[in-house]
This record gives sequence, structure tokens and C-alpha cells, in this order.
Amino acid sequence: MTSHVPRIISVVLLLVVISHAGCSPTRSANVTRFKKMGAPSQVPNEISSEYGSYAIGSRLNSQFVVADFSRDHVRATIAQNRLSPTAGGSMEFTCDVRGSPTPSILWLKNGIPIDFSEDDDDDMSQNYIVPLDHKSNLRINDHSSIVNVKARLVIPCITMKDSGSIYACLATAGTKKNIDYTQLRVSEGRDHLFACPTPQPESLVAEPPEIVTFVPLVMQGMGRDVKLYCQTRGSPEPMISWYGPNGNAVMEGPRFRILADGSLVISRLTWSDMGEYKCKAENLFGEVSKESFVYPLTDDKK
Repeated sequence: MTSHVPRIISVVLLLVVISHAGCSPTRSANVTRFKKMGAPSQVPNEISSEYGSYAIGSRLNSQFVVADFSRDHVRATIAQNRLSPTAGGSMEFTCDVRGSPTPSILWLKNGIPIDFSEDDDDDMSQNYIVPLDHKSNLRINDHSSIVNVKARLVIPCITMKDSGSIYACLATAGTKKNIDYTQLRVSEGRDHLFACPTPQPESLVAEPPEIVTFVPLVMQGMGRDVKLYCQTRGSPEPMISWYGPNGNAVMEGPRFRILADGSLVISRLTWSDMGEYKCKAENLFGEVSKESFVYPLTDDKK
């Protein structure tokens, strides 16, 4: 009976040695720290495989305290790897990103960043931070944080031309980058001739031109500038042309300018500028004209 005692003691000692071979804990202030080789089962696998060393706190509050988080990290995952929408339908991509510091997300189509400013549609892309699940409720003791970001990309109308396109979610956190891809396969559906709606041009309203502002008689001192009004309305927008006292079209130059509102400006008025000036407005549905008489004033008539 006594001959078995040393053997039992040796077995116990061997078990103690084995139990300490997997990890080398150090204790301080109710926190047990483990090196990467000794990852405790309470720490989520995806965390224990990605970060160097960490510590676990009380099991009662189900919180994990990361003790040494000195490296930037990011991981991006698109929810579905194979996408087969029907032509004419909408498509939504979701990219789950976890990283530290807070990751930023860029969407690409066939390797080219998607420019949302062209569509000016806030609904096409949306990123928002979501809370970690209870198994990954992490606290970082170096004042950084592991953050989950859910990136959303919406394509309002899928066409057959989109089939085969590769969409990518590129995530950046600090100095680290990670990217995930998915390829779009579009099926024709019941109506293979379906085409996405395109913005229709505004219907053309038939409205003949009308001159709404003009002055029949303009008197101005010689040497000064004079403005002849000719403001119009109509649909389509009327074209404006001016004709001088000799019946010829007024050509723009150093002394004659036609403004954007249709008015004519004569600079440094002279006696030879006296006469009737005609403004003509025309569009597809008609034309109209009005006359303004210019009378230069001499010094004794000012």
C-alpha cells in the first residue's frame, strides 16, 4: 500500500506541471493576464487569434478587459459572397467591419471608388456604428476601442450590364487596411426587356414670347451710358436681338453690350446714337418686338 504513495505523488506533480505549461499567468488587482499561447476559453476566438496579450476580468459581469492592445487592426466582411438579384430590382450590400481605431469604409466597383456625389443620394451609402455583441463586450485599457462599423451600399436599380461586376468593401483603421469582395450575378427575371427608369425631360410648354419690361422713350446726357430695357418671358426661353436706327442688327463692341436679361447698354452716348432701337424676342412659337427711342441731351438741355 505504501509503495504506491510516491507514484501517486509523482502523478500529481506531473499534472501540476502540465496545467502550468499552457499559459503563464501573472496576477495584479483582480486581473489575470494571459499570453497569447494560453488563451482562456472565455475570450472570443476571433479576438484571441487577432490580438497579442489580454486579460479577463470577473465572469459575473461577462466583460473582457484587453490589457495590451498596441497594434492597429481591421477586418472587413461582406455579408453575402454570392448575389443574384433580378434585373430591375434594387440591391443592398452590407459590410461588417471590426477594428481599432474606428475604421473608415470605402466602396469600390471593379476596382474604382464609387463616387456618390454624382448621384447626390444620401440613401445610397450609409455607415453606422453598431454595438458589439455580449460575447465581445470589450473594454480597452489604453483608451482606444474595438469598434464595429456596419457599412451599407444601395443600388436603386440593377441592370444586366451590372452582372459580373465586383464590389469591394475597403476598410482602414490606423495603418492597417483590409478588403473583402463579392461578385454580382444578375438574372433576367420574367421580363428580360426591363430597363431601369430614366429621368424624363420636362414637357415642353408652348408659350410664345412676351416683352414684359421696356421704356418707349429714353433721354440721357451725351457722354453718359444709357440702358434700354427688354425683359421677356416665354417657353422655351426667347432669343433676344437688337436693331439700330438704320435697321441693321446691333453688333456688340466697345460701346454696345447686350446683357443677360436682354437689355442693351450704349456707352458714352453721342448725338449720332439718336433714333429708334428695336428689341425682338422670338422662340419656336412666335416673335414679338418693342421700340425704344433714344434722345441724347446736350449741355443746355440737361
